[in-house]
Parts: sequence; structure tokens; C-alpha cells
Amino acid sequence: MKTRTKILITIALAIAYFWLTQKCVPTTATPALSVKQLQSWYAGYNETYFGGSLPRNVVIDYNEHNDYYMATTMKWQDGVFHVSLNRNYTGGERVALYTILHEQCHVATWDSYNVFEGEHNTEWQACMLKLDSYGAFRKIFIDNYEGK
Repeated sequence: MKTRTKILITIALAIAYFWLTQKCVPTTATPALSVKQLQSWYAGYNETYFGGSLPRNVVIDYNEHNDYYMATTMKWQDGVFHVSLNRNYTGGERVALYTILHEQCHVATWDSYNVFEGEHNTEWQACMLKLDSYGAFRKIFIDNYEGK
């Protein structure tokens, strides 16, 4: 095989590899729910599942850009919680709503953080199980399923 042919094949393979790998990169598609809608769902879940006990002034946005995280919850120095979703993973409505519930358990158990257990400690797990016992996840994932 001539050198020229080898070079052309190498270039073609490089172009094909680049094209195929770019198709697998997460996109920053427009999320299904706006920030205002997410805040509305947060408020509704707060009343329905937490009896209104969570802070009402939580900031929710799509500003998590680290692809290692689906979402993060932080507490600012002024005491306000900030929930940031990653639009690469939470663009779908059901995933975004589940993620809001997940992060609400972080807010609810914030003061119980234990360095040995991490943020998904036994208190956080109990919160998630409580939400499950209320049917919260079935309502999201099974089109508002109300059965037992």
C-alpha cells in the first residue's frame, strides 16, 4: 500500500473517530422545566411531603456545570440554601422532579451531616424512604400513580 493511501485512510479514520465521539458528548439542551417551575414544584413538595418545614427562600437554578454531579445543594453564609441542577442530566421533567426531592432531603438533613457517613447518611436515607412511603417517587415515575 502506498504511503499516500495510508495517510488518506488515517485521516478518514481520524475524522470518523472525531465525529462519532462528538455524538456521545452531553449537550446543554434546554431543560423541560424552567427555574420558576422548579421553584413551584419545590414549594409544593415542601407542603405535601415536608409539612412546610423546609426553608421557602431556597435558590434553585441550572448552574451546576461539573459533569460529576447531577445536582448540588449548598448553604450560603446568610443561611439561604442553593440548589443547582446540572442541565446535562436533569433536562427531563421526571428526572428534574426526582432530583428536587433528593435535594430537599439534603436541605432537611443538612445539620445531621456526619463526616464518617457523608451526605447520604442514615438521616438522609430515612428522608428518602419517608418520601417513598408517601408514594412521591411513584407519582413522578408512574404518571401520578396513587395506588398502594
